[in-house]
Formats: sequence, C-alpha cells, structure tokens
Amino acid sequence: MFFSNLTTIPERVLGAAPLEWLNVEVPRVTARRVDFVARLVNGRLVHLEVQGYNDREIAIRMLEPVPHFLRILGQRPDQAMLYVGDKPMNMEDGYADDYGLVFRFKRFDIREVITKQQMLGSDRYGDYVFAILTEGGNNRETLCEVLDRIMLLPVEQRRDAMGKLIVLAGLRKLDVVLVEEMEKMPLLIDPAENVILKSILDQGHQKGLIEGKAQGVIEGKAQGVIEGKVEGKAEGIREGRVSSLRAILSKRFGSVPVWADRWMGSASTDQIAAWTTRAIDAPTIESVFE
Repeated sequence: MFFSNLTTIPERVLGAAPLEWLNVEVPRVTARRVDFVARLVNGRLVHLEVQGYNDREIAIRMLEPVPHFLRILGQRPDQAMLYVGDKPMNMEDGYADDYGLVFRFKRFDIREVITKQQMLGSDRYGDYVFAILTEGGNNRETLCEVLDRIMLLPVEQRRDAMGKLIVLAGLRKLDVVLVEEMEKMPLLIDPAENVILKSILDQGHQKGLIEGKAQGVIEGKAQGVIEGKVEGKAEGIREGRVSSLRAILSKRFGSVPVWADRWMGSASTDQIAAWTTRAIDAPTIESVFE
C-alpha cells in the first residue's frame, strides 16, 4: 500500500496515530482501493484520501465508498482529503442536491497542516519521504536528507521507499534534482530494485540517441541525452516522461491499452507530466486521460 507506514500525517490531520490499517476495496466496474482506512489509537475510524491534483469530482469520489463502509464496517468513518499537489487547492468539500442529500468531508493542504520538521522527525520512511511535499521541503537539501536516510534502510524497505520518493518528487518537480543526486551514488542504487525506475531505464536505453552518454532520468528525463544537442535533450525529456507514466499505469491498472499508448505517443511533454500527476491517485485508467 502506497500510504502504509504513515503515522505523522494521521496524527496531524486526523488527530491520532493509526492502531491498525484496514484493507477496504470499493466494488465497482473497476475496483478502487481507497487510500487509507484505519482505526486510530483513540478509537475513531477514519478514511483519508491523498489527492495529487484538483479533481472536480472529488466529492463524488469521497461519497462513493460510504455505502460500502456502512455494510462492512457498520459505520461511516470520519472522512478527510489531504491535498499534496503543486498548484493551489481548488476543490469543494462536499456535495448537496435538491433531493435533500447533503455530504461533507474535511479537506487539508499538506503545506498548511504539516511542517517539514514534523515529517523528518519520524523514524518511519512512510512519513519522512513526504517531507518534500511540505512547506519549506521543496528543495534539494530536503530531498538529499530523505535520500540519505533511505539508503540506510534494509533492501525491501529501500525498494518501497525509493518507489514512493520517485513519484512524490514528480509532484514537486524535483525529479531532475533526484536524478542528479542518484547519479552520485550509482553503487548504492540498483535500478532493478524499483519497477518504475527499471522501466524508465530500460526504455531509455532503447530510445537513447546514438553516440550519446545514456543517463537514466525519472519523471521527465530519459536515457540517451547527447551533450550539447538541444533537440536530443528535448526528445529525451518527453520519452522519459512517457516511460514514467507508462510504468505507473502498468503498476496501478495492469496492461496499458493500445489507445492509451497512442495518446501518450502524440502528447506534449507538459501534457504527459499532467497525466503522470493524475495517474498517482486516479480511480481508473480512463480518468487519467480525461
């Protein structure tokens, strides 16, 4: 689970640390697993969605699992949405219609409720990798501190933490900085340890420009950039973003359909970046490209 091992965020946003995580999958045509459902140490049952972009249908997405919660848990958990996107938060906090249905949930911007120091103060990698999303954390210094701590983890935890850091760095446009720092520690990071990183490197080698020095780059930089060739670099950036997006789609939704490959093949670099951000928490592969 992407949001497992979190303690600091629930404590700051929801008021208490998790006692246990509950595996809740909402039935639908395409099954959607909610981000975070837990029973806190204070006895409260909570549902937290972590949102990476402004979604005009967020209220419907929050309302959607409520009947299922009532069936399997016997109650509606306290519900909250934590926004971790780069742009200013611009989403409704509920839904109401002319038939008397009124639905509300809490919403928070991570930069307003959690500090960098609080995230870095945790000894759980599920917490401190989020430090780059907080106010004051969007910089090389914070990224390097997180990366240094990840390198001290056991192999299995390091794989998981690196996968999360790769995705989160893309949300704050720190992907290039991450690659530059990773290039300084080639003996410590094995690309095969992470499915997204491996996919990008593999595809980068295939797309690399001849005579160039291939360099693996995540979330927007690809292999095969030839020094001094601006056109080659631009193409490498686009191909890197496509590789990253395809890897995330494959991990979240399984086989990537042909129509999605066609869309990615003709899209601009900026459009690919926007789809990548949306792919982190989109409920279906179709909704990524809406």
